[in-house]
Amino acid sequence: MITFFTTAKPFDGENRIRQVNAIRSWQALHSDVEVLLFGQGAGYVETAAELGLVHIPDVGINEFGVPRIDSMVSLAAARGRHALQAYINCDIILLDDYLSAVKRIPFDRFLMVAQRFDVDITAPIDFSSSAWATEMGRKARAEGQKLSPCGIDVFLEKGRIWRDLPPMVVGRGMYDNWLIYYCRSQGIPVVDGTDVVTIVHQNHDYTHIAGGKRTVEVGDEASRNLQLGGGYRHLFTIQDSDWKMTVGGLYRNWYRGDSKRCGEVFEILHEDQPALRLRLGRCIVEATCEWIARWRMAVNGQLLPSCKYPGWLVRRFFKGVAN
Repeated sequence: MITFFTTAKPFDGENRIRQVNAIRSWQALHSDVEVLLFGQGAGYVETAAELGLVHIPDVGINEFGVPRIDSMVSLAAARGRHALQAYINCDIILLDDYLSAVKRIPFDRFLMVAQRFDVDITAPIDFSSSAWATEMGRKARAEGQKLSPCGIDVFLEKGRIWRDLPPMVVGRGMYDNWLIYYCRSQGIPVVDGTDVVTIVHQNHDYTHIAGGKRTVEVGDEASRNLQLGGGYRHLFTIQDSDWKMTVGGLYRNWYRGDSKRCGEVFEILHEDQPALRLRLGRCIVEATCEWIARWRMAVNGQLLPSCKYPGWLVRRFFKGVAN
């Protein structure tokens, strides 16, 4: 059915509780779930044997021993049994709505991402209870804090979409946002599943890294990821997905009505088109996206935004010419 692959912190103390919670939640999704554990660390061998994981100790790393995403996706493609594969952080709990959403995506090749809920979980989950997933989903939505679209913790792919990735490291900033840009630039559909899946992140501290959270987000390794990805223009968020999964179905995502961002993304993905670097070219793209967004609102019964479109159009082109 699906192959998950990950790397982890040492399996000791609270880290072990969180990571075992996460892995067991993946295994609970389906009877044919494979989990590949990359890298080396305290408790890796014992946990792999206990949970029935495929432990692959030899993976590409940087000079500090941090695993590289290019190496992991290549090894997962070669060693994994299933066409559906997902790189996932080892503190993420998935619920039964996850595979249900995946099955609704009709594309032969795609990437699915979703925003997460940050939740305090300090004890082992009782997976023998038939209600564990329902209770976890309720806890996440009632008590959890939804992370901004900038952070991505699960990358589910179908169709072997990853080719010639740069040697970015996981567990540091920037690589996750660049992966969305990569797919968009290659014409691979990116689906935002936030509305239909519950991604649960178990809160933790960053004492295992010198410099803490700041090192993770903007330290030297994150800066190197940024450089390898071509700079800030190539950092996309979940909102830059070109498809959106809702309860009602799969729809084109017009950047949630943000026509300015729509124009920026269109220009970035068509950097070889000089006209898009001109103010008029950008205005035309933004106006088109704005009309599509307002037209969709009108179809859903919200007529006022489409009636106000002419005024918006005049203001936008006046501003575009003036600036």
